[in-house]
Amino acid sequence: MLVISFILIFCVLSYIFLIIAFTFGWINIPVKKTSSESRICVSILIPARNEDNNIERLLQAIVNQAYPKELLEVIVADDHSNDQTHGIVATFIQTHPEFPLHLYSVKGSGKKSALSESIQLSENEIIITTDADCVPVSNKWISSIVAHFSETTQLVSAPVVYFNRKGVFQKMQSLEFLTLISSAAGAIGIHIPFMCNGANIAFRKSAFMETHGFENDRFVSGDDVFLLERILKFYGENSIRFDKSKDAVVTTNPMPDLSQFIQQRIRWAGKSVGYRNPISIITSYVVFLNAFSILISFALGFIHPLFFWMSASFLLAKIVVDLPICIMILKFTQRLFLLKIYILLQIVYPLYISGTAISSLLVKPQWKGRKL
Repeated sequence: MLVISFILIFCVLSYIFLIIAFTFGWINIPVKKTSSESRICVSILIPARNEDNNIERLLQAIVNQAYPKELLEVIVADDHSNDQTHGIVATFIQTHPEFPLHLYSVKGSGKKSALSESIQLSENEIIITTDADCVPVSNKWISSIVAHFSETTQLVSAPVVYFNRKGVFQKMQSLEFLTLISSAAGAIGIHIPFMCNGANIAFRKSAFMETHGFENDRFVSGDDVFLLERILKFYGENSIRFDKSKDAVVTTNPMPDLSQFIQQRIRWAGKSVGYRNPISIITSYVVFLNAFSILISFALGFIHPLFFWMSASFLLAKIVVDLPICIMILKFTQRLFLLKIYILLQIVYPLYISGTAISSLLVKPQWKGRKL
């Protein structure tokens, strides 16, 4: 029992150290003023599959950007949509003839093919990618991201948040997602980048080509993380930055129900076995083992009551150590009202993390009608 206790305590202490490091990393990220004087040519790539409910809203938001249209190129890569996505984009092109928008039908299958093929077609060095169900919150979105490119910058990660939705489940998704965004940003802030979100990233085309893009990636998910890993290995940690500006935020939709949420998280967790970056591997293990320690110590409490106290202490430690960075990201995204469900999420979190991690090894998830 003593050996088990020490192992469990070590797992929890490792998590505490990790989150404290990410918290200082978030604080350490400077806020760069958005410049409207940039003359850099930019290609915006939008992979889309069955997004007829969302794509026009995003395109209109890009049209409304305060960035010179003559410096823009926008490519919608239609990934074999079987709804009205293709027709909506085609109509948008007709009604906005002055806007540099192009519609491309993907030859391959999946998001990585959509991105790879459209990157090959793109004409500009700076590439911004976002998802078809996203919407920038500011008309300075492009300007903000471009401002973070220096001569040595190869990839810029930017914030993604969920639209405000009613209901506890939607709010729990939003809060949990923000913890992921803040942790990824915090890691960049202390120069150990391990994660970004492909719904809002930018990178140099030359870096994508030099690192061979998505070649030999056998995972359907992970276009963002694996690209970051390759750029990190090739160019070093100082080549990756986080845009900590409210102008850089894009909003997207949470999963509409529990089934689709679980499918999404299993898909995300499944790519973890392909990580090559030591920080990615360590972080995924530390997060999982911390959650598992809370659960296993509770189960062991039925053998020895001391473990009930350990489980409660572990959970309390997680609640306390997560709170500062959680408050900071909620203030940044103007979502402090989500603190009302903070304790509830913390109680559910160990079950959710342990369950999805194990399920990712056993279940093949589905995404937009495709079994992955």
